[in-house]
Amino acid sequence: MNNIKRFFSAVRKSPDRLIQVHPHSSSLSIVVGPEDSIFETKITLDKVDEYFEKEQFQAALEYLQESLDQSEDLEQQLQIKCKQALVYKKLEKYHQALEIFSSLLHSEAINNSSSSELSPLTLKIQIIDVQRQLKRYEDGLLLITEEVNSLTDELNSAAPEVINTLKWRACLLKDLKRYEEALALLFTILKTEEGSHGETGSQPLATKLLIFATYCDLGRMSDAEEMVNQVLQTQEETLRYDHTEAVKTRLHLAHFQKRRGDYANALENFERVFKIRRRRMGPESLETLMVENEIVNVLLDQCEYPEALEFCEDILNFRKAVGEAHSLMLTTEQTMAILLTRIGSYDSASKLIAKVCATKIEIFGPQHSETIGAEQKMAQVLLESGKVQEAHQVITEVLENLGKIPHAKEEQVHVAKQCLAMVLNAMG
Repeated sequence: MNNIKRFFSAVRKSPDRLIQVHPHSSSLSIVVGPEDSIFETKITLDKVDEYFEKEQFQAALEYLQESLDQSEDLEQQLQIKCKQALVYKKLEKYHQALEIFSSLLHSEAINNSSSSELSPLTLKIQIIDVQRQLKRYEDGLLLITEEVNSLTDELNSAAPEVINTLKWRACLLKDLKRYEEALALLFTILKTEEGSHGETGSQPLATKLLIFATYCDLGRMSDAEEMVNQVLQTQEETLRYDHTEAVKTRLHLAHFQKRRGDYANALENFERVFKIRRRRMGPESLETLMVENEIVNVLLDQCEYPEALEFCEDILNFRKAVGEAHSLMLTTEQTMAILLTRIGSYDSASKLIAKVCATKIEIFGPQHSETIGAEQKMAQVLLESGKVQEAHQVITEVLENLGKIPHAKEEQVHVAKQCLAMVLNAMG
């Protein structure tokens, strides 16, 4: 019971961390999951944190293994193993991550640990998140339902521990496309939270954003728009227009507008967030640069190629500060390759996208979603450059690699098949 309380005390301090937008994705994605820092293992190996910041995951694994071999402290050994599992998640080696988390969960040693990251509930949440990545949604739903029942037996149904676990259950129902059930559960949660925290509390507002995402899944776009604007208005009235939470919600709105093809309003909101973050966090902040990357994507969709290139160049000016091989820099270079193709600089585009692909293969391997995304862009660049046979070879290899990944993302498979169709059409 103490472990449960340690875990959710972290969640209560930062309930917004349960809601995320993926800034490099063209679609809106709001999830509840243990991706943020409250779930990461706080071991005393500063070098590992440095590797994580620079996205040098292979180096992090080597360093962790060396540290594990040298460590004589049981508590630290457990934390190192947990960190290893987190690195495997980053590398999309989910089976290895699942094996470690499961091993830790069944280890008697965690019962003596004072770390919230090693509490049984935290480890179960990690296991559920990996199961979601592996598309084992039914397994995840079974595990989280057991936790809900267990917590409800011990605590009041309105306890924060129960409510947060119910949110996980709602997200798994969404994974299973049982949207109406998820929506009903989220409204039940919302009613309970508003009774405890009022309509303007951070917890009910976070739940409203999950309802907003579920409306999107159901295609109820008018309801979704009304909900996200309601949350944004409340946050700007009770906090400030530039408060972190209000800024995050404006990002949700911008992604929603982009998804609907409302590029003018999406661009306006991305630019507002960009100016706020540039002023408050600095131009070199990753969060600032990620929003700048979204501006590039909207400009690309609007065929504003010269202006988009200027923003790309501005982002890449911070390569040394962020790291040459950081995913944001590589993603920006991918986009720049497409832009160079559109203005007729085919050779420069081909060289740039080839460099990005080689770097991602070195960092992530050939069957990682980051690598596959880059190779899809390479096929696109080759096709638009008139190198149809080379484009066919690349996209064929992409589809072969996707076929080897049981948890391949549906969106990537769809994009790859579309690209192959265009290549075949060009070949006659």
